[in-house]
Amino acid sequence: MFALLLATALVFASPTAPPGPELTFVHGDEHLATWLERASVQRQGDVVRYRLLRVRGTDQAFWLVRETDCASSTQALVRGKNVWMDGPEAPPMEGEARHFPIRPYERMDRAVAAVVCQGAATAYPWARPVRGVEAAVAAAPQVRARAVAQRPLELVQVKAGRFPLFLDRSTLDGGGPQWEGRTLQLTRPDDADVAGVVGAWSWWEWDCQGYGRDVDLKRYVQLMSDGSSGPETVDRAPYVAAQPGSDEAAALQAVCAADIWTRPALGSLEEARRALGAAPVKPAE
Repeated sequence: MFALLLATALVFASPTAPPGPELTFVHGDEHLATWLERASVQRQGDVVRYRLLRVRGTDQAFWLVRETDCASSTQALVRGKNVWMDGPEAPPMEGEARHFPIRPYERMDRAVAAVVCQGAATAYPWARPVRGVEAAVAAAPQVRARAVAQRPLELVQVKAGRFPLFLDRSTLDGGGPQWEGRTLQLTRPDDADVAGVVGAWSWWEWDCQGYGRDVDLKRYVQLMSDGSSGPETVDRAPYVAAQPGSDEAAALQAVCAADIWTRPALGSLEEARRALGAAPVKPAE
């Protein structure tokens, strides 16, 4: 009897916290990792309600209860709640009941809709489900980086000439007048490579209503013929005006154009080099 009472006391004295809901990784970009709580998915006709966990950095996450109308490709935020890993619990916030269209650049929303509406598998079969917020926050940096690395390029040529310029549409992020993303500038085949340099990647911020403060170069790296990249150079200059005819103006015009999401794009660096008549870049060893 004493042993039974002791065992019972130990059970109640050492409770085990529940591991939390099972979460499936459905999207990752440079800033956020998004997880779907599959058990939360409820469908009524064409409308699906579900709960997402979005993780930013290593100390903040937020729950979102959303609805997607699979017939009209629209969505609505029902409610949300911030989760600080080392702070007090935040109060919930109510969303709007009105549905909004899922736009072409809203990749996370399109990825989630494919899963909840079509029952599609996620694009990341290598990402195992996790249980609970803490596990999702811990896994977020690795799965987010791997998701970005496997994302296919969408190279839209925005300027011809001696050093053709491509906009990598797959990196465009933002909305309204303000966007960020990267460009690729390549050498033409009739230009001799300078120390093996065949181009450069550049990361930008653009303001379509900048009124003279239109573009801001953040950083750039040289692209080498062996597939490697040179050292990263950070540009700390502020926004500047895009001068007519410049590479900056060509990229800004493309980013702000309504047809940027429907223009043809090349899916790899090798395709872009071949389109210019140049030899493909050798894969880095």
